[in-house]
Amino acid sequence: MEKYIQQMKQDYDSLFPVSEELYRLISLYLEFKKKKKGDILKRSGSVETCSRYIIEGYVGIYYLQDEELQLRYVLRPTDTVFDMLSYVSEEKSCIEIRALTEVLFFEFHKDAEIEVVKRYPEFAQLGILINHRIQQRLAQQNAILGMDFKEGYPEFVQLFPRIELFLKNWQWASLFQCSPRTISRFLNKRKGAK
Repeated sequence: MEKYIQQMKQDYDSLFPVSEELYRLISLYLEFKKKKKGDILKRSGSVETCSRYIIEGYVGIYYLQDEELQLRYVLRPTDTVFDMLSYVSEEKSCIEIRALTEVLFFEFHKDAEIEVVKRYPEFAQLGILINHRIQQRLAQQNAILGMDFKEGYPEFVQLFPRIELFLKNWQWASLFQCSPRTISRFLNKRKGAK
């Protein structure tokens, strides 16, 4: 776990450096977790109670739409994933968070976060910068997902290396909001061209 704490510190130091001692203290509040592909991290219809720092693997954020789960976002190592609206409002939501691959992450419960911010004010500044990064990365992903699939696909796989090995056609269709047939035609054409 120490190796992963150092990895997280190195990442977060690029946003706002804080002391080694603070990370040691914060690590007491973190839960290290490992989930298999398909495992649910936060179920639709529940209240979000924690945030998660992704160490390895990919995670998907799904929205319940017309009684079906639709993949809306993919998150990668160094991303923080949680259902922000449910976390803040403390109300149930239709968002589900699932492991798209085997995933390693730290879970940081809301109660622990509130206590850490009270005790260590410098962590509050880091938290603000983490939230800014979350918004920037989601905006970048939205820009790609707003493109036609044939233009957006290469940019998406560049942003998320090897993700094409893990997503099914229906997930691509859900992300790019197009038909599975469009996805199938494009991907088959790419395979034929190789």
